[in-house]
Amino acid sequence: MLGRIGAVSTTAAIVLLSTSGAASAQDLPPRLTASIAFGQARPLVSEDSAADFVLSVSRPKNSAIWSVDIQFRATRHLIVEAAVANWQVSQSQSLSNVKLADGTNGPSFHEDFSFAGGTRDVVLNAIATTSLGRVRLSSGAGIGYFHVWGSYSDVTDLGSSSGGGALSTAGIQGSLDVTVRVTRRIQAFGTYRLNLPFTPGFAEVNFIGGVRFVVAR
Repeated sequence: MLGRIGAVSTTAAIVLLSTSGAASAQDLPPRLTASIAFGQARPLVSEDSAADFVLSVSRPKNSAIWSVDIQFRATRHLIVEAAVANWQVSQSQSLSNVKLADGTNGPSFHEDFSFAGGTRDVVLNAIATTSLGRVRLSSGAGIGYFHVWGSYSDVTDLGSSSGGGALSTAGIQGSLDVTVRVTRRIQAFGTYRLNLPFTPGFAEVNFIGGVRFVVAR
C-alpha cells in the first residue's frame, strides 16, 4: 500500500511538472487560499480487521465527511497544504423476535443497538501543481495525525452491554486534485485522498468536492 501511494504521487508529480514546462502562459497558483468541502469517506478494511479489535465495533462502509484546508504557494509549482477532515456517524436499530440459525423464531425479546464513531485527520501536504488554462491539476503527499474512535450500546430484556475505544496514530496521505477557476476569487475543486495511518486496519479513501476561496494572489 505504501508503495502504491508513493508510485501514484511520484508519477503524477512528474507528469504535472513536465506538462507545466511546455505551458508558457500558465497562471501562478494563488499565494494563499482557504477551502471547505464535503464528500464521502470509505474504509479500506474488512469487518474482521485489526480495527475491530481496537475499537470493539465495526466501522461503517461509508459516511459523509467534511474537510477544510489552507494552501500556501511555496514556488511556481509547489503548494504547501494544511488540511483537517472529519467524519462522524450514529446508527441505531431495534429488533424483536430474533430469528435463530435454523430460521425459526427465538425467544420473544426486544433489543436496542446503537453505534457512534468517527475519525479526525490533521495533515500537512506538499503538492506539485500546474495549470492548463482555467484548470489546475495537483498531486502530492504528506504526513499527519489520525484519531479514530467508536462506541456501542446493546440493550435487551435479558441484559445490556457496551464498549468502544479510540486510537491516535501518525500516518501518511496522498492526494489528487482537479481545480477549476470560476472567478478571480472563487475556485471549484474535486479531490481524492488516500489515508494510510501507520497502525494497520484504518486505511480509508475520501472523495470530496467544494469551493476554494482566494485570500491573496
